[in-house]
Amino acid sequence: MRSVTGIKIKGALWQWVSGIIGLLLCAICLGSAGMTAHAEEQSFEIDARMLPSDKDSLDVLLTIENLGTDWEGKVRLTAEGSYSCVYDTILSLPQGSTKQFVVRIPRESVESTDGVVEVSLLNQKSDLAAKKEFRRLLQGGVTSVSMGILSDAYAALTYMDMGGNEYYYNGGNYPIKLVELNRDNLTEMLDSLTFLVIDGYDTGVLPDTATARMEEWVENGGMLIVGTGSDAENVLRGLEFLELECDKTFDTGAEANKFSSNYHIDVSQLSWAELIDAGDLYEDTYMCAMLVCSRGSGAVGVLPYALSELGRMDWSESSSQEYVVQSMLDEVGEQASSRYVMSGNNSNTKYSFRRLIRFLGNGSERLNFGALRIIVILYVIFVGPILYLILRLVKKRDLYWVAVPVSAVAVIFLVWFAGRGFEVVDARVYSVTIQDFSGGGRAKTYLHCYDSGNKVWSLRLADRYEYAGPVQNSYYSYDDDADRFVTKEGERLSFGIKPSTNFQDCYFTAGSSARAVNGSLSSDISYIASSGVPLGSITNGTDLDFAYLALVADNNVFVYKNLPAGETCEISSLKMIYDDRLDSYMYGCVSNTDNREDMDMLTALGIGIMSACGQGNEDSVAIIGVVENWDKAVDDTCKEVSYGCLYTIQ
Repeated sequence: MRSVTGIKIKGALWQWVSGIIGLLLCAICLGSAGMTAHAEEQSFEIDARMLPSDKDSLDVLLTIENLGTDWEGKVRLTAEGSYSCVYDTILSLPQGSTKQFVVRIPRESVESTDGVVEVSLLNQKSDLAAKKEFRRLLQGGVTSVSMGILSDAYAALTYMDMGGNEYYYNGGNYPIKLVELNRDNLTEMLDSLTFLVIDGYDTGVLPDTATARMEEWVENGGMLIVGTGSDAENVLRGLEFLELECDKTFDTGAEANKFSSNYHIDVSQLSWAELIDAGDLYEDTYMCAMLVCSRGSGAVGVLPYALSELGRMDWSESSSQEYVVQSMLDEVGEQASSRYVMSGNNSNTKYSFRRLIRFLGNGSERLNFGALRIIVILYVIFVGPILYLILRLVKKRDLYWVAVPVSAVAVIFLVWFAGRGFEVVDARVYSVTIQDFSGGGRAKTYLHCYDSGNKVWSLRLADRYEYAGPVQNSYYSYDDDADRFVTKEGERLSFGIKPSTNFQDCYFTAGSSARAVNGSLSSDISYIASSGVPLGSITNGTDLDFAYLALVADNNVFVYKNLPAGETCEISSLKMIYDDRLDSYMYGCVSNTDNREDMDMLTALGIGIMSACGQGNEDSVAIIGVVENWDKAVDDTCKEVSYGCLYTIQ
C-alpha cells in the first residue's frame, strides 16, 4: 500500500514538473517569437557616404530607412581616430519613413582617417536597435597623396596604396590615391602627382618631351619609383636621366646570390636585375634592396625586381605587404627635401597652438588652490606643539582641549572665506573665435571648458554654429579618460563630456558659416630681416578696438598695444611689448606677463597667431588683432570669457 501511494505521489510530482517545464518552454518560445517580431519591427537600412566639403569639416551624409514600426531615439556616429567622441543626432522615424541628414566632424578632431566609422541607432532608453560599420569612410573627404602608376599591369600594382593606410608627408598623414597613367596623359598629370611609379612598361615608346618633363618633375620635388626585374632593359630604355644600366637578369634573386634573410621580402619568388650605377649616384637600402638618390628637391628609387611580381607574391610567411610598401616609400621620401618642406614649421606651430589652447583660462579666472593648501598646512602645525606652547606660556594648559575645536572652527571659516572665489556653480568656458579676413571661410571657435563636479554635463552652442568636436589640447598628451559627445537636436548643437574627476578640462572646436565681423585689416608693411623691425602703416578697417596687435614676418613675432577701430597708424608709433621668434611666444610673451587678465588675452592672441601661421608661407606677413568681450559662443547656463581674433595674410 505504501509503495502504490509513493508511485502515485511520484507520478503527480512528475506531471507537475512536466507542466512547469512545458510552461517555461512555451514562455521561451513566445519570448523568442516576441524578440523576433521586435527585431523585425525595428529593422533599419543604414547608409553613409562623404559629401564634398570645405577644409574645416568632414561632412558625412547618413540615410536611415525605418522598415518597422514608429521609432524615436538617436543616431550615433563614432569614428576611429576621432579622439573618443561620439556624434549623436536626435531623430524621429515614423514607420516606413526615410530620413537623410549630415553629420559634420571638424578635421581637427580627426587624427587618422583609415579606421572604421560606426553608425548605431539607440532608442530612448539607449538600447541598441541597429548598427553598421563603414571602413575608411572618412578618407573620401580628405586631402590625399597622389601616386601615378605607369604600367601595362596596373591591376597588379593597386596594392601600392598601402591598403588604405595613411602615409606621413609634409607634416601630416594622408591616404594614397592611385592614378592610372598612359603615354597620352603622363605629361599633363605629372604636376598633380607626389609619387610616380613605373613598372612593367617600355619607356622607350615615350617621346623625348615626356621624359624631359619627367626629369624636370623630379628635380622640382617629385618622387619616382621604378621597378625592373626581368624586363629591366625595356623599363630603363627611355629613362637615360637615371644613369642606370642593366648588366644581366636572373630568374630569381637567389640565382643572383641574394638571400631573403637580408631583406623584408622573399627574393626567391622574384626575378632580379643586376643594375650598374654608371654615375655613382645611388646608395643601397637594406629594407627593400632599393637603389636611392636625391635629385634636386625630389628623389629616385630603383628596384632590382618588378613591383607587379611583388604584388602577386605569397605574403603568408613574410612581412605584411603594407609594411613593405611603406618602407619603400620612406626610403625614397627620406631623400626628397620636398617631403619635409613644411613639416618642421607645421610641427612647431601645432605644438605651440595646442599648448596655448591648454593654457587658455590660466589668467585671473583660473582656479589656484595653493592658498588653501597653505592654510590647511599651517593649521596642522598650529594645533600641535605651537598651540600647546602658547597655552603653557600663559599657564592655561587645561584649556587645550577647548582651544583645539575653537581653532578648527576658525580655520573652517577662514577656508570658506578664502575659497568663495573657487565656487563653480555653473560650468566655466573660455572661448576664442578666429576669423580669416584674407581667405574667408567659416569662423572657428576654440573652447576650454570645465565644471566642478564629475557628473555628465552638456552645453548648447549659439545657433550660428554648424559643427563641433574635440580638439587636441597638448602636443604630447590628451585627456582620453573623459567621454566626449556632440549632440544635434533640430538645428542646434550641444557638446559635453562624462568626466572621470572633478574640474576635468575639455577642449572643443566649433565652426560657423557666419562671418565673425565685417570690415578689413590691411597694411603696407615691409619687413627686411637685416633691419629687425617692420616698417609701414596698418589700418584697422573694423568697428572693433584691438587690445593687442601682432605682426608675424620671417618667423618673428612683434606684439603691439591698442589699435583703435577705424584708424590707420604707423607701426613705429605703436607701443611694442614683445619681439622674438615665433616658437618663443608661448613662454616669452604669455608666461612672462605680470597682468593676469592680460595673460588670457595674449593667449587668445597666440591662438590667432598660430592659426594664421599655419595658413601662410615664409614670405608672407600676417597681421592679427585680438578683441575682448566677444560674442558668446555658448547659449546656455555657464560663465564664459570670450575673445575674438581677426587676421589677414599678405
